[in-house]
Amino acid sequence: QDWNLRLPTEQCSYDTASLSLGKTLIDVPTFSIISAALDDGNQNIQKMNILYFLSNESLRKYCTKTDNGKLRLPVNAISVDFSHVDREKYHNKKFKTLCEKSVYFFCKKESYFGVVPYVEDLALYYAGHYNANKIYGGTGESLIAQLKAGASDEGYYKYKFININDLHDDNGDAVAFRCRDASANLFCQTNVAFSADVRMTAGYVVSHENIESDLRQLYKDSFDFINALKINEVDNGRAR
Repeated sequence: QDWNLRLPTEQCSYDTASLSLGKTLIDVPTFSIISAALDDGNQNIQKMNILYFLSNESLRKYCTKTDNGKLRLPVNAISVDFSHVDREKYHNKKFKTLCEKSVYFFCKKESYFGVVPYVEDLALYYAGHYNANKIYGGTGESLIAQLKAGASDEGYYKYKFININDLHDDNGDAVAFRCRDASANLFCQTNVAFSADVRMTAGYVVSHENIESDLRQLYKDSFDFINALKINEVDNGRAR
């Protein structure tokens, strides 16, 4: 138990994790709400190989695999779970320090999660190499197809599809959202191109009164956040 709780060596640079998703290079601040998948997303939960940056054991594993943070670690997905933002903000010293260093959108508000509009979840995945459909609850290929068709064949929820033509993903395509009722609000999801080989999935909670303006705000916040992490893409072994 003591070994599991022990921090990594002081020689390890772990405030920022240097990761690669295919040819896309990303430096991720090691907030406790962020995790990275080393597997392909086809395993059952007991066999999943994931680095949880809230775990000292995972941080040590990262340090071991990267020669104390000197090397870039290949991963297949990066997930951000916002449900614990407010707790971490007030009780996790490292989280507070990272927020002070770079004021991301979820750091700015005194209370974030549950205050509409808000981002519920956000993920990047290496397209074709990670089963986002399984791991992210059908928001991989299934959601992409539904967004393109503007319709769903699922009977449990009544979905509303919203296209916002002045929002664009990394391919320049207009962004579409699939929304359903969530108590007094709407829960909207999207799946867009983040780079040539990486896609972004996101879940947003918005109000009925300001659906499009809420979606614009949250999409910009989340895309700005992850776009700021992207270093560049590698082409034929060279970064560009």
